[in-house]
Amino acid sequence: MFDTCITLFNYDASEDTYYGTLIDYTEFQPIYKTEPNVMGTENKTSCLVIIPYTSKKGVIYITSGDTKQYYVPPKEWEKRSNKVDCFTFQTDTDFIIKGNKNDLTDVNLNDMKNNFDNVFVINQVKDFDKWFIQHFELTVN
Repeated sequence: MFDTCITLFNYDASEDTYYGTLIDYTEFQPIYKTEPNVMGTENKTSCLVIIPYTSKKGVIYITSGDTKQYYVPPKEWEKRSNKVDCFTFQTDTDFIIKGNKNDLTDVNLNDMKNNFDNVFVINQVKDFDKWFIQHFELTVN
């Protein structure tokens, strides 16, 4: 459990750029679903990504290697001038790639989908802050 490394890319609309965050310990679970359509059925596979975190005095962070990355809510993240040491989850604009892709530059979602497997856009975010293991759950596809 929690053996999958992902790279999260946060989109900054004001700069039209993405900021990458390496997240070492996640659980990645495919959700297989098919839906009928006029041509038969359509594969609607999505995934559930579970990201455990630590919370101390209201400050949420994850640890990747020796580095702490701090979670900031989306509106607060947009207002920050330094977005390098933190991350957020924004639906429909942020995406993840399985594996360590933190060295990529000039990131563009369409280019990533065309050049890499396992690229997923964030569709839904839930914060389980009252559980024994505090964690975020992302639904991605």
